[in-house]
Amino acid sequence: MTSLSDAVDLIAQANPMRSTANLDRRLIKMLEELGELAEAFLSVTSEHNDRNKTWADVQEEAVDVLIVATDIALTPLNEDQDAQAVQQRLIAYTQNNAHLIDLGFNDLIWRICGFNTSFANYYRHDQRYAEQFASNLVCYAFALNELLDHPQPKQLCGEVTRKIMKWKRRRPKID
Repeated sequence: MTSLSDAVDLIAQANPMRSTANLDRRLIKMLEELGELAEAFLSVTSEHNDRNKTWADVQEEAVDVLIVATDIALTPLNEDQDAQAVQQRLIAYTQNNAHLIDLGFNDLIWRICGFNTSFANYYRHDQRYAEQFASNLVCYAFALNELLDHPQPKQLCGEVTRKIMKWKRRRPKID
């Protein structure tokens, strides 16, 4: 599954200075992205769609969820952890488990919310459980993207690259 390792590599390279210092902010960012995804989905599936959202908007928000989930999972939870080892474990776990997930949109969203909350509860106190929740968070985020038609490796990696570049342009430059 090259899309998985390629996407994780792209996300890892986009933010090489991960630390637990701003992990709380990224967990809140995940809630924001889930809210935007839910809003797009509800609009598309409503009778009126007052916000004129499309399935492309839903897919775009799902990529945001994937990027933030992966960024959270790639964060070493203590100074002794090697970032490369964390990345390799995440890829292996996701490759071994992502194919087992066969849920609909609503169930995937609930699972992602649950794992985000569980990770938030455990990352300060129990690193082993936190890593498990983070890996599951990424598995479900990938499953969500596949459900929304991003199974082609080039398409998903292209979307991840485009979103990362968009976010970097918004970030203020500090000399």
